[in-house]
Amino acid sequence: MKCHLFRLDRRRDVSGNSGTGDVAHALVIPSGKVIMWWNTEISSINIYDSITNVQDLHSHEGATLVKAVNSPAELLELFGFEPSELLRKRKRRKKD
Repeated sequence: MKCHLFRLDRRRDVSGNSGTGDVAHALVIPSGKVIMWWNTEISSINIYDSITNVQDLHSHEGATLVKAVNSPAELLELFGFEPSELLRKRKRRKKD
């Protein structure tokens, strides 16, 4: 299993704590566990057993959508580079 990246797109802030928009990102690792970090003023990192748990806990009856991050543009915005750039750099190092 590969790693998968998700974002939490909060349409409505039910609790009044996290705001709206992309409030958090989540990385599903090969074991299925999820590492999630909040993009809020008071930041934290949480670990969950599955992306389903994240959705169940944080969707607030549809107020927050858990969306996969797949496009190079989204990855570029999130990390500041495209994964393909990282792979090219690795290949160059191996050749040297």
